[in-house]
Amino acid sequence: ASITIQVIRQFDIYVPNAFSPNGDGINDLFTVFAKPGLVTQVLSLKVFTRWGESVFAASNFQPNDPVQGWDGMHRG
Repeated sequence: ASITIQVIRQFDIYVPNAFSPNGDGINDLFTVFAKPGLVTQVLSLKVFTRWGESVFAASNFQPNDPVQGWDGMHRG
């Protein structure tokens, strides 16, 4: 007997695990991306260091907004 399992890797919400804040206009901000119409508002986005220090916080913004998100700056 055999069985075929097909995994469909379709994500409606995407939060990247890396970005490149180097000013080239490609992946410069860390933010939330979502399928249009699925998420209307991100209630909270927080970024912490590995030691638990807060480096960025934003709330009540729309996903996919190219100006909303963390630009990688911390303490200047």
